Amino acid sequence: MILKKYIFFFFYIISFLILSSGCSSSVDDDKEPAYENIYEVKFSIFFEGSWSLKSDDKGNEDLKPYVGDYMKKGIGRHIFRIYKANEVSTGTIPVVSYEFEISLEEGSYDFSIYASLPEGDYIVKTWTDFRETSESIPYYDVSKFPNVSLDHHSVLTGFQDAYRGSQSFRVDKDTSSVEIIMERPLGRYLLICEDYMDLLKENCFEEDDIRIFVFYTGFYPHSYSVINDRLIDSITGEYFIISPVVLSDGSAIVAADFFLINELVSSVGLELKMVNKENKVVAASEVITLPITRNEITIAKGILLKMSSGEQGSFDMDTGFEGDFIIKY
Repeated sequence: MILKKYIFFFFYIISFLILSSGCSSSVDDDKEPAYENIYEVKFSIFFEGSWSLKSDDKGNEDLKPYVGDYMKKGIGRHIFRIYKANEVSTGTIPVVSYEFEISLEEGSYDFSIYASLPEGDYIVKTWTDFRETSESIPYYDVSKFPNVSLDHHSVLTGFQDAYRGSQSFRVDKDTSSVEIIMERPLGRYLLICEDYMDLLKENCFEEDDIRIFVFYTGFYPHSYSVINDRLIDSITGEYFIISPVVLSDGSAIVAADFFLINELVSSVGLELKMVNKENKVVAASEVITLPITRNEITIAKGILLKMSSGEQGSFDMDTGFEGDFIIKY
C-alpha cells in the first residue's frame, strides 16, 4: 500500500514537470525577439542656390546688400523629421524629430546630423527658415507642422527666405549616410523705379516723406505643405509698406518681396500707392504683373513715374511700364 502511494506521487511529480515545461516552451515561442538591428545613419544636408548678381551688370553693386549674403548676422532654424515610408501625412507622428538653431556667422548653411534607426524604409522631410538675432522679425509659423504659414513681410532684409528638403531611403547593414538637397519653394522680386530721385526733386519731396503701400491684387500664398511641396491656403487683401531704397544712380527699390509658389514659374500682380508724410496718396499704379521663378530673383527696372498735369506736389505712376524684365540673377 505504501509502495503504491510512492509510485502514484512519483508519477504526479513527473506529469507536473512535463506540463510546466510544455507551457514554458509555448510562451517563449510566442515572444518577439528581445532586440532588433539598430543602425546609425549620417544625414548630410546641402543648400542649393544663392541669391546673387552678375558682377559685370551695371548698377548691381548697389543691389548686393538686398540679394547677396544679407543674413550673416542672423539665426537659422532647422526642422528635421523622419517618417516611416508610406505613412507620411499631415497627422503622422515622426519616428525621429529634431529642431535646433544655428548662427549664420559660420558662413555656410550646410550641416550634418545623426540618427539611429531600425532596419526599414523611411522618408525624411526638412524645413529651414531664418530670423534676425534681435528677434524683431519672427520665423515662419510652424505650429501646425508639416504645414507652415507666412504671417509677415521682411521684404528687403532677406529673412523671409526658406528651404525645404525631402529624401526617401532604406536603412540596413549597408546604410551609412543619406544626402538631402535643400531647395527654395519660393522666388523673389525687386521692382526698381529708375527716375525716382528726379521726380522727388521736381515735386519738392524729401526722401523721408515717402512710403509705398504694396497691394497684392490676387490671392497671396499663405500656407505651404512641407510634405507635399504644395500651397494649401491663400488669402486676399494682403499688402505691406516699404520705404523706398535710393540707389547710387538715383533709382530706387519701390517694391520687393518673397513669394511661395507651387510650380517652377508663376507670376504676381501688385498695385502701388505712394503716400507722403501727411498720409496723402500722391501716386498710384494700375496692376503691374511680374514673373516669379523658384530660387531666382526677378528684377524689373523701368521709368515708372511721370509728372501729372494736376496739383504741384503730386505725380502719377506710368501705367504702361515699358521697362525690361531682368530675370535669373
